Amino acid sequence: MRVATEVRDEFALTETDAIMGTDSNKARLQEQGILSGESTIDANANDIVLVAIGDENVEEAVSEMKNRIQHHDQTATSNVSVDSRTRTLASAFDEADPNVTLISIPGTFAVREAWRALNKGSHIHLFSDNVSLSDERELKKAGEVKGQLVMGPDCGTAIINGLPFGFANDISRGPVGIVSASGTGLQEVSSIVDRLGGGVSHAIGTGGRDLTNTVGGITTCQSIELLADDDQTEVIVVISKPPEGVAKERVLDTVTECSKPVVLSFVGDTDTEIHGVKTTSTLEEAARHAVKETSTDDTRNVVSTDHQQFKSRIEKYSEEVDIGGTTIRGLFSGGTLCTEAVSILSSSLGDVTSNTKLGAPIDDLQNPTGHALIDVGCDELTAGRPHPMIDPAFRNDMLRSAVEQDDVGIVMLDVVLGYGAHPGPVEGIVDIVESASDPPIVITAVCGTDSDPQGRQQQCERLASAGIYVASSNAEATAMVAQAYETLRQETNAL
Repeated sequence: MRVATEVRDEFALTETDAIMGTDSNKARLQEQGILSGESTIDANANDIVLVAIGDENVEEAVSEMKNRIQHHDQTATSNVSVDSRTRTLASAFDEADPNVTLISIPGTFAVREAWRALNKGSHIHLFSDNVSLSDERELKKAGEVKGQLVMGPDCGTAIINGLPFGFANDISRGPVGIVSASGTGLQEVSSIVDRLGGGVSHAIGTGGRDLTNTVGGITTCQSIELLADDDQTEVIVVISKPPEGVAKERVLDTVTECSKPVVLSFVGDTDTEIHGVKTTSTLEEAARHAVKETSTDDTRNVVSTDHQQFKSRIEKYSEEVDIGGTTIRGLFSGGTLCTEAVSILSSSLGDVTSNTKLGAPIDDLQNPTGHALIDVGCDELTAGRPHPMIDPAFRNDMLRSAVEQDDVGIVMLDVVLGYGAHPGPVEGIVDIVESASDPPIVITAVCGTDSDPQGRQQQCERLASAGIYVASSNAEATAMVAQAYETLRQETNAL
């Protein structure tokens, strides 16, 4: 998908795509009018379908996409050292005895392969989505009986024995164990732990639906119990968006019985209190408390933004430019980061709209009005296009639109680094802000570490060079947004 986007821009085409030839993808091409009438594509789920639409250079664009995809495969093969390669999961188990199997294929086929791995005695990291709730529950119930973890489906992130799975960051080893139903929540907490001088023993992703009543928190509870028995782990952090009732009660029972200190962060849930367990309102607070539990003399502090300096800059901004609107627009690649921001801002603004479970719903995600915080990585906005962590082009289009709106005075963005994420995620942001004649205030938080492939410090410096404010965490960025809004509102009322 990233290759398709690159070629679309370079060849000035209307649309490009590179997708697997599954029935659902071919049906989507019909729905989008790319295939008309009775037109069909002679492709199956193992084929890649290349699409290019434009006035000219279409054949050249398709050829370029094909060349780049083949070159990427060859480069990846030459740069990776492996013991062996197999074409099927069954043959892989014939040659080895893996204790974790990562499955990333269309959901239609993922369940079958997950059962095969489970029956071979392997833990499962199920990156695939589009798996039914009933299939997820049955897989997890079987794993629970066997003493095997089923991480997922739609489990984007995990770190097991220092090995990153999916979208994960380069994190130091240490005594903090993490259990998370949120991929970006896991990334935010583990990255802050690392920057505080701490480290992570294991970070176990469960998949976003594990804490529904249907699934009942099976993997979450298993993971807490495993970390409680793990000699490397001294404190456990549990992260989720607000869980459903039955699952929540089961998790709280497991936490209460845990023999190790537990930090609980149900993002957006302000009602949970449990004796003997630290509950936090933000992911940053969860990370800080976990490091405090295991702190040593070498533990360093995250360098926080100077809020007084920020306030002075905002006041100076309001004096030097004609104040337009004070509307806030948030564009997030992380769903949990968006949820956290909505939770924090709602207490001061009250009328925030969002496509998360918090806040009033948004009528039109691509043309929002009023204070709107949008998870651009939601299923509705990623259908047929890459996730914004992989390719930020679509979110950049939404940013460009927000910057051009007179009523938008503050824009908030997250930037998520790590393995699998875009190699230069801030360049598009910088280009849009620098090319705008009268840009709004732009506030960002960069989730990641200096050891990540993109380099957090490098990304932060690039943003700052364009006059974009960079916070030390998503929670701090949200506090900065609230402060900027109040300052601009007061200045506007004074005019």
